[in-house]
Amino acid sequence: MWLSLNYDLLKKWNAILLTSVIVVITYQVLVYFHPENVGWIQSEQFSWGNLIQFVLVDQILIECITVGIIFFLLRVYARYFKISQIKLIPKEILLYELKFLPVLLLSFLFLLPSH
Repeated sequence: MWLSLNYDLLKKWNAILLTSVIVVITYQVLVYFHPENVGWIQSEQFSWGNLIQFVLVDQILIECITVGIIFFLLRVYARYFKISQIKLIPKEILLYELKFLPVLLLSFLFLLPSH
């Protein structure tokens, strides 16, 4: 069975925002709320205002820009290499995923934070 692919969803800002929020929240939960790192919540420097500002501005806003650029690159890459259909068997799905590896690796290198 073949599935036709439509990359138009990657143009919508609500998809970009949702993807960014999921990534940031997952990262926050895995790193900052890990049992070994909960000491920062009890520190004197901690405040909910700073945390919200950090998550909304420093994390989600930057992540939205990054995800938007990556989604744009994925759409261009898929159009250039005419990746518009996939056969729904595990081997073909894996090959489909591997086709996008070069664009993801290059975008990672260019969008990687410098710190």
